[in-house]
Amino acid sequence: MKRMLLVLLTLSLMAGMAGAGERFLFQVFLKGPEDRVQVAASGLSPYALMENSIIAGGTCGAATATSLPYRTIAPAPVEGTFYLVIPPFSKTPQQVRSLVVQYCEILAEDADAFFVQAAPEAAEELPPQQFHIVRVWMTPIDLGLSAPSEPPRVAAYNPVIQWIINQITVGEITGMLRDLTGERPTVVRGVQDTIKTRYSTTRKNSSAIWYFYEKAASYTGIDSVQFHAFTWSTYTDSNVVATKVGRDYPRQQYLIDGHIDATSEDRLNYAPGADDNATTTLAALIAAKVTRQIPFKRTIKYITFNSEENGIYGSSAYASQARARGDSIRGVLNGDMIGTNFTGNDSALAFHGNRAGSRVLTQRFYEVDTTYHIGLKVRQSANPPGGSDHLPFWNNGYEAGCYSEKDFSLVYHTTGDRITAMDTVYWTKYVKCLVATLCDLAEPDTSFSGIEAPEGSSAMARVLTLEAHPNPARGATGIRYFLQKKETVTLDIYDLSGRRIRRLSEGIQAAGDHTLTWSGDEAPAGVYFLRIRAGGESATRRVVLLK
Repeated sequence: MKRMLLVLLTLSLMAGMAGAGERFLFQVFLKGPEDRVQVAASGLSPYALMENSIIAGGTCGAATATSLPYRTIAPAPVEGTFYLVIPPFSKTPQQVRSLVVQYCEILAEDADAFFVQAAPEAAEELPPQQFHIVRVWMTPIDLGLSAPSEPPRVAAYNPVIQWIINQITVGEITGMLRDLTGERPTVVRGVQDTIKTRYSTTRKNSSAIWYFYEKAASYTGIDSVQFHAFTWSTYTDSNVVATKVGRDYPRQQYLIDGHIDATSEDRLNYAPGADDNATTTLAALIAAKVTRQIPFKRTIKYITFNSEENGIYGSSAYASQARARGDSIRGVLNGDMIGTNFTGNDSALAFHGNRAGSRVLTQRFYEVDTTYHIGLKVRQSANPPGGSDHLPFWNNGYEAGCYSEKDFSLVYHTTGDRITAMDTVYWTKYVKCLVATLCDLAEPDTSFSGIEAPEGSSAMARVLTLEAHPNPARGATGIRYFLQKKETVTLDIYDLSGRRIRRLSEGIQAAGDHTLTWSGDEAPAGVYFLRIRAGGESATRRVVLLK
């Protein structure tokens, strides 16, 4: 009680000492999401949303008007650059605080993130050490107070998502399918292996699990790949969970999954399970591959569940544990059998179980198919499908869509469930639509917030233009920039992870127009950033490199 009185007295003294119009930067503590309404109504300007608090600017009177606990962290107007810094996935803030303070001044801390002030050059030392940094611009943000019943936004076309799904080819995913269904030998744990069955109690099921794990772990840009063990009856099995941490909202998660186990009339010896369900297991795996170098605002988990055929055991264990942890799972894209199309109609079913939140997910799948001209005929359905891995998420209060083929496989749960019974072109379309939906929901962070300056900002005061043409570029692109006066200039190329791949120009340059060419020979196809620094200012432009 004495402590509370002291806090209130301190706040009162601060308010009295400060002029009526004097502004500060505050950390306002939230008891729950509903407290955002009080912040929005108080007159404070919210700049960053953390797990249990908001970084906001305004007067002491406005902060007090929220009726919420708060602390003053800086005077205003604020100067310098600010970031949210998220530690490597396997580390806690306590374990890395001493490292962060070597590069940044920590102003606030909340759950798994620091709010810091730092020079851009210092902040950029953190991403190579597996930290995620998010630039916080001192402009008000949306606190997400829209009513849950508000109709979902239409999927807008995003060239980055188009580039992502263009990487998915029939040849690559059918090759992986042949590995996982025993059509050809593959290498698992350094040994040649032929996965003839994936029935959950067999040794070959372990080979399949390791196949998924090793493939996902080989994709640079995925933050972690972990086994998730669970038990059923007298058995211990494992799911595999690969994670790419979101830059803006790391605790908000979207999942894409498929079960890896299979069955047949000869399940202990030969259960290829090509359609059921290597098709969506590989959709999750290929999603990890093609999105690995793209930063997203929200976290993505690429999961293969085990023991679905025996009673949905793997997903049940995961979903119940996620609920116990309080995971903020925003949506689950569960696929089960997406490769059969014997009528040639390219029809796809998207089940939402008459749940409004899950219908948002299936509606987005429909919109994405239309937006990117993928070519499926999507039919949404409220009828709950048979047992699959979406059900445990529904049972634990999470929203999930279940996606499957319209032409139900004629070789379901038999040794005939092989690639020869599938339409691999249709399957590829389905994979593209699932991956595009996942990307649309998680939102590619195409602003490259750790480096890029927003349009019209003061960072353009001296460097008036920075342009690249052609863009997208097939090979070389021309770069033009304009200096108002003689400046010391550096011009660099960065990839999406924040790693500088080349310095194009460095030195004192005269005022006026400057041009040069970037050949792009040293870089694979992808999204890159040009950044120019001149006289303490900087500007950034995004370039898409095609091959």
